[in-house]
Amino acid sequence: MAPPRDVYPGLKDLTFGVELEFFTAMKMAKFRRTGYETLRHFIGAKIDALELRGPIGRGVRAKVIEAEELEWDDKAETDYRYWTVTRDHTIEPDYPDCFDDYEAQPMELISPPYHVRLPYWEQDLKALLSTAVDPRQNPDLYCELNTSAHLHVHIGNGTSGEEFPYHTIRNLAMLAIVFEAEIDKMLADHMGFSTETSFARSQRKSPAFIGLSVASMARKIRDECQSIDDVIEMMDPELPGMENDADFRRYFKYNFWSLKSAKKTVEFRQHQGSLSAVEIIHWVRFVTSLVELANSISDQDLERLIHQTDWEHVSITELFACMTIIAGHLPMPIETVQYYTRLVHARGGHARTKTHLRIRKMPSGQKILTWLPLTPSEVNEEAARLAVRRLWLE
Repeated sequence: MAPPRDVYPGLKDLTFGVELEFFTAMKMAKFRRTGYETLRHFIGAKIDALELRGPIGRGVRAKVIEAEELEWDDKAETDYRYWTVTRDHTIEPDYPDCFDDYEAQPMELISPPYHVRLPYWEQDLKALLSTAVDPRQNPDLYCELNTSAHLHVHIGNGTSGEEFPYHTIRNLAMLAIVFEAEIDKMLADHMGFSTETSFARSQRKSPAFIGLSVASMARKIRDECQSIDDVIEMMDPELPGMENDADFRRYFKYNFWSLKSAKKTVEFRQHQGSLSAVEIIHWVRFVTSLVELANSISDQDLERLIHQTDWEHVSITELFACMTIIAGHLPMPIETVQYYTRLVHARGGHARTKTHLRIRKMPSGQKILTWLPLTPSEVNEEAARLAVRRLWLE
């Protein structure tokens, strides 16, 4: 049986790392004039020139790994003290025959682990993506994002390989199951809204969930998973034809298998490839707040979210509400809520627009999370944010 809620250990200082995948090319004649050995060295030099702040504000440099001799998708050579510039064999252009006269390489940028609560990660992402790989700053450099490219985010419990609390991982798995379809509407069509890739499969297809409703899937995790290993086995199982190949067990939207690695991270694999600082920053905010929510939410509030699926009415708004008010030390910023509310609404999800979070008091005295229209005097976002905090504390 799981330990009582009041003895659960809390999270340490959450950290995250990003993996950016894309295809690059440059006309061979122009590339030769750069004097660099490969395009990876070219981009590595661009990163070094930025003098990025790094995870704790003391600076960070780039490290180029050519390592063509490495095994497929092997990141054993990654040094997480640097921004690593390397290759990814899964990336390919849509029209490879067009690049015969080009220096062309599949590219992956792997960040060091940044502290979510420090400001340096946003500063570095904005600087890197607006300079090193921005065609407006490098008109001779071609960068392609297509369905073979992805954005992966690893979330860790500190930088020392600290394990996550069991209840955090269990609750995260339950939230992932319940809100999978709505979260998919926050992403590009090819990353889940209309289909899914072989590198980011749905956990709902786990053999453990065959024939179950979404609510029953979540409650099965709650009732049958008594340890992190149990959650991993249920969420990232061996699938037919992939027995005895542990590497394939991480190719789900939520890679819990990574908790068994030395990094002890949870990897979010479902986002489309991106070189947009705005898009990446909002996604990092979302996934880190989701982990904080999984750690902070009470069993009662979690059951209320699950109960929505009993009536086949899952609203991403209710998840946003929880993430904005009770997500521990990392509540999701209002601007990120607005950003994703527009995306979900545009794709037919249950989300409300032109609203801000409220707490409504029922006749019984119970306070519930809800979204109500703003009054004219509350149009200002800062005033609305303060109103939310005041209502919650009353």
